[in-house]
Amino acid sequence: MPEGVLDGAGRLAQSQLARALGADAFASIEGEVRYLELAPGDVLMAEGDEADELYLLLSGGLEVTIGADGEEQTLTRLEAGSTVGEIALLAGDRRSATVRAVEACHVAAISDVGFRRLLAEHPAEAETLARRASERLR
Repeated sequence: MPEGVLDGAGRLAQSQLARALGADAFASIEGEVRYLELAPGDVLMAEGDEADELYLLLSGGLEVTIGADGEEQTLTRLEAGSTVGEIALLAGDRRSATVRAVEACHVAAISDVGFRRLLAEHPAEAETLARRASERLR
């Protein structure tokens, strides 16, 4: 992990997921988190991929696109603090969109096992997370 990406769990604790679950929630899944560096244009996940991780954007920007009629359509842009990938994990489905770096990014990837442990340890907050994910689909 590059120096300065995290001051302990600093940036991880600033994510939307940490705000929902509580900043100390990640202590129990430390071994289930890996850190990635993406260059502009790198694909974090592709539409149709199997879902095995949840991603927390620590710095940089990501673009979410879908392939419609052979053309790519941009759905949204995500900024630092955003969470991506939880919809497919919650639904037990494949990725519904492609997510690509639009600038240099640092990302925390939480395994499916770690994500499910977080949900089990924080059931009330898990319901809130599921509701927010559902709202993003509308």
